[in-house]
Amino acid sequence: MKIRIVLASGILMAMLASCSRSAEERQRQADDAARQAGRAAYEAAEKAKQAAKEAEKAADDLNRKLEHAGVEARKGWEEAQREHQQQPPKQ
Repeated sequence: MKIRIVLASGILMAMLASCSRSAEERQRQADDAARQAGRAAYEAAEKAKQAAKEAEKAADDLNRKLEHAGVEARKGWEEAQREHQQQPPKQ
């Protein structure tokens, strides 16, 4: 009788240990998944920062080109105005 009680207790202890191990395993897997999601979010944020920096550089370059084009257009306007003013009036 004592052997049956010890055997039943051993089986019960083994079942409880396996249940707690699977709960620990599930928790570890959940932690790993959360950690992986955090890493992916960090990498996505870093890529977004880099893309923003590149977009800012491109916008600055475009702005410089537009300013230069505006200066050149103004120079052309002033040249045409001077030429027009230098022409003798038509009668």
